[in-house]
Amino acid sequence: MKMIDNLIYSDDLEMLYGMHNRVTKNLEIKEGVTNIQMAAFSYNAFLESVTFPSTLKHISAFAFRDCHKLHTLNFKSSNFTICKDTFWYCDNLKHIYFPKDTKIEDIDYFLYNSFKDIISIEKSISITELIDQNRTFKEINDIFKGNDFYEINK
Repeated sequence: MKMIDNLIYSDDLEMLYGMHNRVTKNLEIKEGVTNIQMAAFSYNAFLESVTFPSTLKHISAFAFRDCHKLHTLNFKSSNFTICKDTFWYCDNLKHIYFPKDTKIEDIDYFLYNSFKDIISIEKSISITELIDQNRTFKEINDIFKGNDFYEINK
């Protein structure tokens, strides 16, 4: 393992295990990281925003559990998986950004099951509304085609 800028990585810098000193408010995860391990940032009382690298492939369960001040997520990757309960009890999430080539189907569990009562996507159209209108995920994705990012606001 290696520690760089207070973060604990695997020797090849692809796995991120956590943070040594948990006082960072705005975290930008380095390019090259592909996996964030289980409970890596859980119970962090200071973390407010996280920017994920374009190299990200997987975020494990409970990686950000109970980060009550966390309000902003910025994903640069459009091809990754988020495990169930990754953001469990992150009750202040307000802004979540995805690259424009992210497919709604890829983030369905994250969006609908985790935030179905509080999310909306750019132009104030809520995912819940569109799903309730029996729109297919392809139709929903087409609605937002051409936008630079999806923005989810609480």
